[in-house]
Amino acid sequence: MKRAEVVGILLDEKDKIPVVVLKSIEDNIQLPIWIGPVEAIAIQNAIEGIEPARPMTHDLIKNILVGIDASVERIIITSLLENTFYAQIVIGIDNREVSIDSRPSDAIAVALRMNAPIFINEEVFEKMREKMDPDERLKEYLGSLSIEDFGKYKM
Repeated sequence: MKRAEVVGILLDEKDKIPVVVLKSIEDNIQLPIWIGPVEAIAIQNAIEGIEPARPMTHDLIKNILVGIDASVERIIITSLLENTFYAQIVIGIDNREVSIDSRPSDAIAVALRMNAPIFINEEVFEKMREKMDPDERLKEYLGSLSIEDFGKYKM
């Protein structure tokens, strides 16, 4: 498993779909995950520290966890199967850990709100490399991005 951080959100030029980009901390390998527009806004709000007047879904989840004295120990992007990423939110409560199945975008949005570490299973990087090798355009595109390219996500 590799620890990762959120680089930012961008819009896929071709399909106009939001992409959250994670980067492994130890070797800077980027992992793009295509997500929905609502989740993109939720992640972007967390990155920017924007708190809505009333809690949105991920804020509600945070409030529930804090209210029951639980913590998010970590999230893990666990696998990539048939073009779908899978994730787990690992919650600590009453001296035990509980793993909850989650979409990666939701797990990331919750992790950012709870200041929890993000991990990616090594096999996800391997499968992504296999899938991306034929598509050099995407590799080149992601490799050419600078931090300035990751502006505020707009619908």
